[in-house]
Amino acid sequence: MKNLLAVAKVERGEAFEGIGTVGLEGGGDPIAGFASIMSSVIGILTVVAAIYFLFVLITGAIAIMSSGGEKGRYEDARKKLTVGVIGMAVAVSAFFIADLVSFLLGIENIFDFGGIIEQISPTAQ
Repeated sequence: MKNLLAVAKVERGEAFEGIGTVGLEGGGDPIAGFASIMSSVIGILTVVAAIYFLFVLITGAIAIMSSGGEKGRYEDARKKLTVGVIGMAVAVSAFFIADLVSFLLGIENIFDFGGIIEQISPTAQ
């Protein structure tokens, strides 16, 4: 059976172990924990958006090439490319808006991907 947190037996007055530093006595700073979570989420979403953009770009280009001069199919493919470019622009602008909000809230290094990779790497312990 797996060692799951949900089935862990914890005596009264003891703390959980192995679930991270946020919320534990002597644990990490909650602001730093929030910054770490936000950085990870935004980084992952940006990568997903870039992969989706490439997919839409490739399928739109193939649709334009296969339209065969038919105006309706060409316009549909062009709209698909436009939506992909606008979506990528929104994803990139969201990155900069999140950076601005973190600056205004006083959260430093919200996009410190190097530090996050060091935290989650197996050799960090």
